[in-house]
Amino acid sequence: DTGRVAIATQTAYVLTLFFDLITASQRKHVINDLVKKIHEDNDHLTTGFVGTPYLCPVLSANNQHELATTIFLQQDFPSWIYEVKHGATTIWERWNSILPDGSMKPEGMNSLNHYSFGAIMAWAYKYVLGIKKHNAGFSKFVFAPQFDLRLKNIKGHYDTPYGDIEIEYHLQSGENQAVKINLEIPFGCECKVVLPDSENRDIKVNDQIIQGEFNLKAGKYLITYAPNHDLMKCLNVNSTLSKVILSNQ
Repeated sequence: DTGRVAIATQTAYVLTLFFDLITASQRKHVINDLVKKIHEDNDHLTTGFVGTPYLCPVLSANNQHELATTIFLQQDFPSWIYEVKHGATTIWERWNSILPDGSMKPEGMNSLNHYSFGAIMAWAYKYVLGIKKHNAGFSKFVFAPQFDLRLKNIKGHYDTPYGDIEIEYHLQSGENQAVKINLEIPFGCECKVVLPDSENRDIKVNDQIIQGEFNLKAGKYLITYAPNHDLMKCLNVNSTLSKVILSNQ
């Protein structure tokens, strides 16, 4: 009744939030507990096959996209980029299937091609690239990316039955610096566009000025606008030097 999750692990908090096992009034409390637990774990994940697919989506869906991006970009164990730095071209079964000295972890169940943790790409498509709610077949979908300056040059596509949804965007730091988005919507599709930090801002869509959320039919669009605050928000006086360098690359 107090909103406390009895099992104080990242996975327990994440599943509670993702599957709506709490009331609306308890939700904020559980989100705060999840964030606190992640900070206690030095902003690293401690989830396995059950919790990992939902960890970053839960964070991004609850105003913690910056923390989700931080987890995604960690380079030491346990993380996805730890695997990349150790030569991975596929997803491993264990976060440390290959040890820092290059040797294989001696325990069994140690596949080097085991997709489970690759579920992070669902988060990348939905929250970073921005392809969200859609109907069957993608004839209608929502484009609603969430921005983080550490992922400032994003390009991707999704092949629907109607053709490719193609998205590319570029972010800049500094006040009144425009976000530039190229969006291609395949024939037969309709897209609702919801842009972050765009309240009371003019949004230029090709040669038209729009404010707020808007719908687009099939076609190619260049969208530009200046967010209502500096995207450098991911940095503060407590940011590590590595985070500052990454944000300015």
